[in-house]
Amino acid sequence: MSLSSTSSAATGLRALAALVADACIAPMDEMPGRMAAAFAAVAGDAGLVPPAARRPAQARYVRHLLHADPLGRYAIVSIVWGAGQFSPVHGHHTWCAYSVRHGALLETTYAYDAATGCARPAGHRDLRAGAACFA
Repeated sequence: MSLSSTSSAATGLRALAALVADACIAPMDEMPGRMAAAFAAVAGDAGLVPPAARRPAQARYVRHLLHADPLGRYAIVSIVWGAGQFSPVHGHHTWCAYSVRHGALLETTYAYDAATGCARPAGHRDLRAGAACFA
């Protein structure tokens, strides 16, 4: 990685981290809009994610920590899936915001079925590069 790509990634990442930190102290009803604005602000930054944090692993998806908030409120990670890879069904115990930087992501959402005690597929979204989501 060249010094210019390193500094470009750091600049974009600092900007994203500052916007996410601002969203964390805003009223909760403003958070989705602030997160969308944060991702929109860095959408065109091709150097936001360093090349090493864009590489998939052979056996499974991989996460690369890009920034950890010093107050422990959030982390910014690069999650990379290779062709045919997936994340296991999981839940978030807090908010989650993400954007698709390259390629496409097929997301399956689930709803808990109290009668059976299981999660059941509730919907699918085909997300392309540039898509940003807050949940």
